[in-house]
Amino acid sequence: MKLLKTIEIINHSSLINNRGASLIVAIFMLVVFGVIGVGLVSMLTTSHETSSEDMVSIQAFFMAESGAEIKIFDTVKTGSVSPKSYSWGNYNITTAISSISDITENPKYSHYYNIKSKCTVMNIKREIEGKFLK
Repeated sequence: MKLLKTIEIINHSSLINNRGASLIVAIFMLVVFGVIGVGLVSMLTTSHETSSEDMVSIQAFFMAESGAEIKIFDTVKTGSVSPKSYSWGNYNITTAISSISDITENPKYSHYYNIKSKCTVMNIKREIEGKFLK
């Protein structure tokens, strides 16, 4: 009987020591999962911002291309080569056309125009440049 009481006392004291260790492990696990959660949220936020900037950059490029096409049409129709600006909502497009022979001073390019079109959307700028026949 005495042996049984001794075993019970030893088991009881080891349980008390394990309770403290369990609390430390549980707190450690909460901290680790918290850090992982904060890291995941940070990565997702950064990824979302980057994809938004990519989308705006693509929009600015295509709007610059559209501005160039509109200015080419306008130049062919009216003969006007003066710079022109267009605005659609948040999009600001600036176009400029010049004769390539004026730039290079080479008469063999007298039948070509050089066009530059720049679009700015939310502080993101895209510019295209091209040549077309008069």
